[in-house]
Amino acid sequence: MSAVEEIQAAIVKLTEMHNFSNEGSTPRTWKSTPLSPFIQADVIDSEGDVIAERCYAPDAELIVTLHRTIDAQLHILAAGLHGLILFSGEMAHDPGAVALARAINGTA
Repeated sequence: MSAVEEIQAAIVKLTEMHNFSNEGSTPRTWKSTPLSPFIQADVIDSEGDVIAERCYAPDAELIVTLHRTIDAQLHILAAGLHGLILFSGEMAHDPGAVALARAINGTA
């Protein structure tokens, strides 16, 4: 897979995962308490009330922290893709963006 294809696939995958995790009309606010095994996703219902959804996850803090980085990851991937397209060549690729894409795609 070329660097362009790798980054494009990662953008699609990460965007779909992010959209799925925020499914519904109102985005969730994800949070955890440090070293707590629970994730809380606050959702605002149609009447404006906050409904807290909790789930057990031994690595809750890691999941919430990574969830907060999705926009930054998409920005890094988009900048890497832009550079590849702008300079049209594998030699001009951003190794950080390609490495991130491969990690997201599971091809690293």
